[in-house]
Amino acid sequence: MLLVSIALSLVANWVASENITGLTGEVACGHAFPAILLDPLGASVCLMVLGILLSPFVGTFETMSDVMIHRFGPVVGGLASALSLTGSMLWAGAQYKAILSLAASLNLFPSEFLEASVALGLLLWFVAGGLMADIWLDALSMLIVAPTMILLAYVAVNETPHAAWEAEQVHVWSVAPSLAANKFAVGLFGNLFTEELAGRILSARSPGQAKVACIIAALLFGSIGLSPAVLGIWAKSMLKHAEMDLCESQDEIIGMTVKQLLPGQFHGRDHLLVAILILESLNTVDTSILMCAKVMTNQAQRFRFTLQIPGADTASIVLALGIVIGVSRFGENVWELAEWATAAVGVPLALLCLLIPFQATDRWTAGLSAFVAQGGFLLLISQNVEMPFVWALLMGMISYGIIRMKS
Repeated sequence: MLLVSIALSLVANWVASENITGLTGEVACGHAFPAILLDPLGASVCLMVLGILLSPFVGTFETMSDVMIHRFGPVVGGLASALSLTGSMLWAGAQYKAILSLAASLNLFPSEFLEASVALGLLLWFVAGGLMADIWLDALSMLIVAPTMILLAYVAVNETPHAAWEAEQVHVWSVAPSLAANKFAVGLFGNLFTEELAGRILSARSPGQAKVACIIAALLFGSIGLSPAVLGIWAKSMLKHAEMDLCESQDEIIGMTVKQLLPGQFHGRDHLLVAILILESLNTVDTSILMCAKVMTNQAQRFRFTLQIPGADTASIVLALGIVIGVSRFGENVWELAEWATAAVGVPLALLCLLIPFQATDRWTAGLSAFVAQGGFLLLISQNVEMPFVWALLMGMISYGIIRMKS
């Protein structure tokens, strides 16, 4: 794969429904800070760290699960793979939920046929295209999506009342440092074990290309990814008098914003821009499902299940798509589902990812430390402790150090 195509594809993976739809709605219902610490700022740094962690495995493995099993053995690595599938399915469910919301705003299909049309279109693309076709389409679509988002953000900046910007600045100083730190930690560490990103990085020609692609992608996403937050500030100030509750209609806000922010000469073309956003989200959700299906197939073969039959790969894709459709029924909005994905499995997977470079790591020590981290996270959440993600990750690292010293 070319360096530019990998970098743009990595950006496309996150400049999609969670960022465009989710962040816009989250800011419109609340504030830009500390939401942007999770995505895009924390996620941008995460891309750089992933380039360092995965570059040594370029040309050897295809998925993050394969890397984990290689480093920590079939038991710990296999459990990590299962946790990863849980997070990926939740995250893909968020993407799928946003696609339906954007598609509904086009009014091209009767509501009763909308979801069936989207699901069938996804299935056909999975079978006909595959991961490499998806990466190239991601890269090409970013050449359209990125300028579009920058244009809309530019118009929003000029049209947003000065009082709205002042309100955001005042709110920054009222945010608890612990909340900001936890948001950034979730964005940075909680996204490390991401099969969708790993598949792109591991497709590079060399370790050096993988690192450079991740750096370029991080810089691009850190800037382009701020556009949805700007749109959210505009929506909060300009749509507050509309006959709608912004917090109850988070996933619909981006469609309304795009339509109202288009310059006069573009009126009548809002459907085209919404269609572009749908394309970008489709590019992301199909990679999620393709990678989940690949992981399921690889792990089934590893455990000696008989999958060497015609149509086995397609069956895995259908199963993954069905799970994603089911998952999308949960959660009030895209942002909520995406946060569930990270909260559910982010801490133990983040700890295992951070231990990848340490070749002397004992697999059972790593697994026990991950168990301590997840248990600590659940306990801290139940007690409403501040910075649960940060403290749980530290608990896992400390337990790893103690076990290593005693052994």
